[in-house]
Amino acid sequence: MWMLALLIVPALFIYIFIPLSRTARYLAAFALVGACCVLLAPTIQKNYRLEKAGRQTAGVITAKHCSGGKSQRIEYKFLAESKEFRGSGAVDNNQYCATPRIGDQVFVTYLLSAPDVSVPTREVNSHIFIGILCAICMSFILIWLNAEQARSRKRREISKNAA
Repeated sequence: MWMLALLIVPALFIYIFIPLSRTARYLAAFALVGACCVLLAPTIQKNYRLEKAGRQTAGVITAKHCSGGKSQRIEYKFLAESKEFRGSGAVDNNQYCATPRIGDQVFVTYLLSAPDVSVPTREVNSHIFIGILCAICMSFILIWLNAEQARSRKRREISKNAA
């Protein structure tokens, strides 16, 4: 998954800075939007399942990892069907890193059919609408980049011919 993310950034730079034919640019735009959707699909699908069939329980923070003032991930454990499960994730509200302490209680939402799929939040939103909206916006931005680059090339050609 990370390899796909690492490939998207250079592909976007190539898309912006290297002149391509109109058809190739639209195919590249379609491929970039598709790659972003593929990158986000597992998270959206997991959150959708948790939103529809998730159960809530209390867990205990076992570790925390802080980077910056409010960016943090925690590791937690919880009981489901008399078995202990562990998970990790971002806390649902952006608290300062010092606020949650190891041993504090955290709400956990997990799948009853697969308790190892869990998130440390009380309310899970799949954000399907936001994902679709982002894909549409990215498509329009790439189409706009196509038009701007075509105009820029025409202006350069006109200025070269005029000189």
